[in-house]
Amino acid sequence: MATNRILALNSEIRPAETEQAPAAIALHSGGNPFLGSSAAIRKLENDSLQHVNSDNPVLIQGEPGTGKGMLARWLHESGPRGDELQVELQCMGVSQLRVEAKLFGYEKGAFGAPKAKPGLLEIAQSGSVFIDEIGELDLPLQKKILRLLEENKFRRLGDTQDRESDARVIVSSRRSIAERVREKRFLQDLSLRFGSPLVVPALRERPEDIAVLAGHLLERIAGEREVGPIHLSAPALELLQVFSWPGNIRELRNTLERAVLLSGNQQLSEDDLQLNRKIEAGNLQPGSLKTLEEVEREYIRNVLSLEGGRVQSAAKKLGIPRSSLYHKLKQYGIVRRGAWNSNSASA
Repeated sequence: MATNRILALNSEIRPAETEQAPAAIALHSGGNPFLGSSAAIRKLENDSLQHVNSDNPVLIQGEPGTGKGMLARWLHESGPRGDELQVELQCMGVSQLRVEAKLFGYEKGAFGAPKAKPGLLEIAQSGSVFIDEIGELDLPLQKKILRLLEENKFRRLGDTQDRESDARVIVSSRRSIAERVREKRFLQDLSLRFGSPLVVPALRERPEDIAVLAGHLLERIAGEREVGPIHLSAPALELLQVFSWPGNIRELRNTLERAVLLSGNQQLSEDDLQLNRKIEAGNLQPGSLKTLEEVEREYIRNVLSLEGGRVQSAAKKLGIPRSSLYHKLKQYGIVRRGAWNSNSASA
């Protein structure tokens, strides 16, 4: 099957930008979201296969960094719409108005826009729309999505005429939607439209898969960096398998990528991984602990350095919209001097 085209429109819509094409990032084919042999990942694969040939909406649920986006792309590519367009909408850190404008489109004059613009539903046509972090949406916008799923109809902002959509809707959430329903922060009728969610297991729940995942990631990292094959020592692999991975596969990749960059070795040792520092963090004295802002600031600087100063790539690694990363760069006074490094301006 031909590799599908995917658009990720994560930049904020501003009235001044409405005469230009949407900021779009071309993503590669989704790859295999079922690497490993654990019971948890085999269950996910079996459950996912039941949704491949369906046009029904589907909910993917799991912690940040587990690979929900990859599974959404696999569902699209593996189904009958795989040769059509898939578009992606990020809801985390984006205002409700902008989410609605991106999804449904808007008419001239809506929030001061000088020109009408189609939304992702119209752009996708007979493809699919992936709404990432739907649990962050407010109830009024959820009602509009419910109508879309029930009637296949929607309205652009500022319009009085209904439009029809043939796109399949795939959504994800890091939060439990059932719990959000109990909290009265998610419409029960909307949750019922998705049925039982596909639950992507956390990495700590499948330690037996880490060897395969790490090998696959190191192969990709070596190819991207144009270096020879990279391997893990036995103690390094054991350390990976006992670590809790709060950031899941995204954190695993970032850890391996940092180790490859900083060590320059063809075989990574325990020390190269720098995970012992995290494991020992629980034994730190209160006076030596960093604030959350300090940790985030240092982590952002490290990711930017690993990505050679490419903000777009760094935002993808961090799992946040590019606009949110720019905001944090300004917030933490991180400046660019030739290339991103540890230099920063005073706050």
